[in-house]
Order: sequence, then C-alpha cells, then structure tokens
Amino acid sequence: RETNSDTANYAISSQSLPSFTLEDSKRTPNVGSNFIRTFKGCMIDTYNLTMAEGEIAATEIGYRAQDVVYGSGTVTTVTARTAVPYTWSDIIVHLPSGTTLPNCTEFTLNINNNLEARFPLNGSRTIEVAIPQNRDYEVSATFLMDTLNAGSLYSNYFIDGNQFNAMTEINATAGSVYIIMSGCKIIDMEVPSPVEG
Repeated sequence: RETNSDTANYAISSQSLPSFTLEDSKRTPNVGSNFIRTFKGCMIDTYNLTMAEGEIAATEIGYRAQDVVYGSGTVTTVTARTAVPYTWSDIIVHLPSGTTLPNCTEFTLNINNNLEARFPLNGSRTIEVAIPQNRDYEVSATFLMDTLNAGSLYSNYFIDGNQFNAMTEINATAGSVYIIMSGCKIIDMEVPSPVEG
C-alpha cells in the first residue's frame, strides 16, 4: 500500500485519483488553422520513472481521458521552464534501506493503476467514470556487482526470499524526492555470465 505525502500527486493519491485536463496543440502560421485537442477528465493509468547513468531522469505517463474536444482557435500560452531537471548525479539508491549502492547504473519505477473505463448501457460512447483497480508496483535496478553486494543480494534476498525496505533519494536545487518502499521482494535476478572479455 502507499502513503502519499504530496497532495498534488497524480499517480498514487491515496484516496481517489485526481482528474485533470490536457491540451495537445499544433500551432500553424495560418489564422484559424491550429490543431488543438483538449482531453477532459484525464486520470493517470501508468507511470514510469527511469533514472540511468549519465542521463536526465525521465518520466513516461499513460492516461485515460473521459472525452476529447477538437478546436482550431488560439493555442494556450506556455511559459518556458526554468527549473533544472534531475540528473543521474542527484540520485542515491538504498537497498536495503540505509545501505547505499553507489554502483547502481539504472533504476526504474513502474506504477499501474489498472484503470477500468466504464461504458454503461446509456447510449453514449463517452466514458462514464474511470475506476482504479488494484495498483501494481514494480522496481527494476541494474548494478555493477562487486564483493560488497553480489552475494548478499543473491543469497539473502533472491534465494532466501527475505523481504526488505528500499529507498531512492533524489536531491537537487529543484527540490527533493524520496521514494520509500517497504515489504519488497526480489522476484527476478539476472546474473549474466557472457563468454567474452
């Protein structure tokens, strides 16, 4: 289960998922020829956060919308962002919690709200309501294994199946983000042995 300390969180609100409006605009030089779609009643269905060595942290979001309205008028003005994005050097992975793993090269967090779009027999093709089902969490991490963590992760948490806590800490001038997970289990662990090098 989740505890959300940020009431503006659109992916894992602990009560009901908030809805939002999304505008997708293509501006053209000809007056009245813009291509604007306004998606109404949007809710986050899937959320993917990827942090990889040498890269900017990236988020991919999948959503369901109740309805969409097309227009060709004025495009909503967008202000250029000034905040610096999170990068790999802002990220610390703790696994188990309290044990930092500086040799983590990639970390992904996937959240799936499993939204069910209800289309009752009411003569309409518009979604009546999107209902969040059981939420799925999946974390995937890649490490350069060494003597400090290879045996511990493999024998204690993968083979023996012990649960553990984990935390991802992101600190930057834009603000801090802490993703704290408890009751974690390693269900898949690949340790490749390439015949090369």
